[in-house]
Amino acid sequence: MSQELNRLIINCGSSHVSASVVSNHGEQLKIEKSLSVPLEYDFQDEDAWLDAVSDGIREIVREGKLSGNANFIIPGSQVLAKTIRVPSVDKAKRAQVLAFEAQQNLPYDLDEVVWDSQILSDDGIETEVLLGACKQEMINDFCEVIQRSGLIVDSINSSSVLSYSVLEYTEPNLEDDVLLINLGARSSTLLFKNDEGFFFRTINIGGNMLTQFISDTLGKDFAEADDIKHRFFAEEDALDEESSAVRLMQTSVSNFTRRFAQEVNRSIVMYRRQKGGDAVKRIFITGKGANSPLVRAKLAESLDHEIELFDALSGVELAPALDADRDTLNFELSEVVGEAIKEYKLVENGGNLNLLPLAIRQELKFIRQKPILALAAVLIAVFPWMLYLGLSKAKDLTVESSASLKKMAIPFESNKAILAENTARAEVLSQSISQVEGLVDTKTNWIQFFADLQASIFNAKDVWVDDLTVIRPEAYQDEYADEYDDYGYSDGEDIGEGSQDTSLDYEVVVKGKMLVREPSNAINQDVLANRIKQLQASFENSNFVTASKPPKISWKYLSDGLKVLPFEINLIIDTEKPL
Repeated sequence: MSQELNRLIINCGSSHVSASVVSNHGEQLKIEKSLSVPLEYDFQDEDAWLDAVSDGIREIVREGKLSGNANFIIPGSQVLAKTIRVPSVDKAKRAQVLAFEAQQNLPYDLDEVVWDSQILSDDGIETEVLLGACKQEMINDFCEVIQRSGLIVDSINSSSVLSYSVLEYTEPNLEDDVLLINLGARSSTLLFKNDEGFFFRTINIGGNMLTQFISDTLGKDFAEADDIKHRFFAEEDALDEESSAVRLMQTSVSNFTRRFAQEVNRSIVMYRRQKGGDAVKRIFITGKGANSPLVRAKLAESLDHEIELFDALSGVELAPALDADRDTLNFELSEVVGEAIKEYKLVENGGNLNLLPLAIRQELKFIRQKPILALAAVLIAVFPWMLYLGLSKAKDLTVESSASLKKMAIPFESNKAILAENTARAEVLSQSISQVEGLVDTKTNWIQFFADLQASIFNAKDVWVDDLTVIRPEAYQDEYADEYDDYGYSDGEDIGEGSQDTSLDYEVVVKGKMLVREPSNAINQDVLANRIKQLQASFENSNFVTASKPPKISWKYLSDGLKVLPFEINLIIDTEKPL
């Protein structure tokens, strides 16, 4: 079994930063080294996390004498991740489709986030995609923190998407519907898996909520309540089980697990509705927040289901110095194991996201290539005579090979007629294939056309589309022009220029409305008409549009006191790119 290079994985959690050195012996993972430092900050202040992580990374780099490249993991609370389904298209067109779907599924503009995707499955009709995104500003600040530490970032992944890799690696033979709960400090991941794939959901409930329950119950501030929680679960405080303090702690745990169980049950309903899954047969739990028998017992009681402690280190070898802490590390290293599995490609699919900005990836790629480029330059400069000799020798060999090949070609001369016949048949088949490909292109063209329209509408702001109608030449009816009479269009009224006879053109009619924000006494029809004209020009920028008819607008809504402006734009479609 070959051993691959060791990898440094830094897990920047909500409550701690850990550094682990992992290796792969064939398909046997090994944790060579692992150390962890707690984060000290106000857990209720989300903006304080990054400063605490900065201090934690510097401390752990100093303590572990770490350097070089590293894979980084950030909390699921910092990342929006979900699975979506998109139309199946050729790989060459997939990027555009994914960008369109990402914009539809993310609550931010794409230029405000760093996002990545992974193809999970493709049946030829639909493609299931894992989508992840993080605010650009946060990622930039995080990369700056890493740079100051002296480490080089290779990738940034979300802890929320790594549970699948761990479960698939440690429990490869699971066929029943199972649930893996990763109970973190600020958020938790609920991963559902069956033989068809997986579904996951990140909920904003974690150990910090339990701390808050304890704080409210005991009348302590958050920091003091957190200390009490850890001492109590670590059994560092020898308390009488009948004491009021113990009863209050148990009440806090019960309140927390009951709230957590509600979200789990909601997620089970979503899983069965969206993925067609069956009732969950087994429930596993992992994560630092699960390192308490009381929490696990109360959660099992609230869910009315047995909960099994998940062994994230099953099949993972620990260095002798770490083996004594296996039970503790089992709760801390689940995400690290998942990242190592992804890095060494030990399972298919899984949480293979990289939220490292593209510019930094390209810069790192260039840096890695610099030694190779430099060596090539030296060889060319120092040994040009080797090139000359090589070409001379190649010329001699070419002459000899030419004569030999001429002799070999004689038997094939008799097959020219057969080849000509086969070529003709191939041309006929090629024409048939082209027709089929044309049908496929038509399907994908619609997707790209919708993407173009969406971009124009998004840039225009305060505009939406109510209806799209396709008008083919043979179906064109004169009365169609009166379809919008109820909206109060004035016949022949337009705001465009260069009207032309396009009665035989293939058209797409875009019907929509524009929101008018100006007060009624400040409405200027010329200004509003110009906005429609700008939208029209934007539509014409699409590769599928050759021209457009003069738009129609209705002023009836405005005169009736409604602050919307209906419009109709007829787009002339390029006949070379049919929809």
